[in-house]
Amino acid sequence: MPRILRQLLSFGAVGIAATVAHVGVAFILIGLEYCPPLRANLFGAGAAYFVSFFGNAAFTFRLRSEFASAAFRYAIITVFSAILTSAILLLVQSAGLPIFVYLALVLVIAPPATFAFSKFWAFRTADRADALRDIAPPHGQEKSKHQTI
Repeated sequence: MPRILRQLLSFGAVGIAATVAHVGVAFILIGLEYCPPLRANLFGAGAAYFVSFFGNAAFTFRLRSEFASAAFRYAIITVFSAILTSAILLLVQSAGLPIFVYLALVLVIAPPATFAFSKFWAFRTADRADALRDIAPPHGQEKSKHQTI
């Protein structure tokens, strides 16, 4: 399977897991009357961030180093994504469009933007290492069993 396809599928699966974590944590906290809905949503968003960051670091982009800087960059992307989706909601509401237009726009715009910023900025160290491994194998290993010299 091509690396980009594996990354896209993994990114989608991690996104689904993060959504389940977000909604699950918020639902449990609200259901147990542990805290008000807004605070429960913030805890859910925090859980989603951790699931998303660690899932994408481990499975999607295979990060091996520089976790702190990648986590910081990913947090910036997460905030940017929240601002972007809120701006889309404001535009849709101010135009008097139905809410499904907002949902459609968010699905078409936010995940590809988040993937691109994650791949080329937040997790760039891991991506470069993967790209180098694809081009040149570690010292002392053949590139291919059928390679001729």
